[in-house]
Amino acid sequence: MTATNEQTPRRARHTRHQEAVLALVGSSDAFRAVRDVQAMLREQGTEVSISTLYRTLRLLEREGLVDSVHDEAGAVRYRRAAPGDSGCFLVCRVCDRADPVDLGEVEEWAVRTAGAEQFADVVVHARLRGVCGRCAS
Repeated sequence: MTATNEQTPRRARHTRHQEAVLALVGSSDAFRAVRDVQAMLREQGTEVSISTLYRTLRLLEREGLVDSVHDEAGAVRYRRAAPGDSGCFLVCRVCDRADPVDLGEVEEWAVRTAGAEQFADVVVHARLRGVCGRCAS
């Protein structure tokens, strides 16, 4: 999982493909693999190449409109960003449930630690995976 504060300003308009991707990832709270998003778009009659889809999802992520996590295999999965989410999630390895996590204390520690080493403009990346209570029982 990656949590960053790297956002570009939202664009006034998105292309037809960008709007279709945003609508699809916004239709569920689940994180979806890029190939799954592509297949679902195809089922809806929207053809998007895999490279265009990756570029679109990265753009939407930079704009703060989608969040991403890396699954156990390292593949990136995307979902619509919820207002106020930090972009970091605790993800269940069994069912892929994702709960947002507040990184406030971690970010403060990272900035303090980086400052002591004379680093600036720090970006925090966090990956939290475990087994949720429902799957553990």
